[in-house]
Amino acid sequence: MLSLKKPCNTAVSSAHDWAQYLSGQWHLARQITDFITANNGTLTGTATFTNQFTDQGKETEWSEQGRLRLGDYEGDAWQRYRLTHRHDQPSQVQFPDGRLFFTLPMITPRAPASGMTRGDPGAPPTHLGPIPLHQDSPPDYNKGQLTVIKDHEWRLYRVVTGPRKHYEIKSVYTQPAVTPPPGA
Repeated sequence: MLSLKKPCNTAVSSAHDWAQYLSGQWHLARQITDFITANNGTLTGTATFTNQFTDQGKETEWSEQGRLRLGDYEGDAWQRYRLTHRHDQPSQVQFPDGRLFFTLPMITPRAPASGMTRGDPGAPPTHLGPIPLHQDSPPDYNKGQLTVIKDHEWRLYRVVTGPRKHYEIKSVYTQPAVTPPPGA
């Protein structure tokens, strides 16, 4: 597991670091297990994170769309969330109706075991995660974890239970690595 990207030497020590890390378009690959119907499925598509400033601070629109295959269903699927970022407070991920989905805590990644710190030239990046996520979002309950695997890859694992659902959802978000121009 490695540090956050954009720039890679920035720790997630404030809510705005999440907005910076997530911004842009990500490839989304998701595996879904429905324990009630015993169906397995996939979703392949994109997740787009768009930052905007409001009177309350910074917000990020999280929009997912793709092709869902689950049981007998195959078709388009989409979902939207809103991340709110307030100075010196954890970022909150909310459903479109305002219910809390989960909170992204402010975290400073640990330094590598080699004894080097992030500021040392040649120091390898640090890692982040897994970050536990537990949230009552009536009528559902979400439990899982978010892990930053490397600068351009993070994973979200969730188990969702509710009156009519019991899912396990494994999502992988990736971006192509950005190669600096020669001489940069």
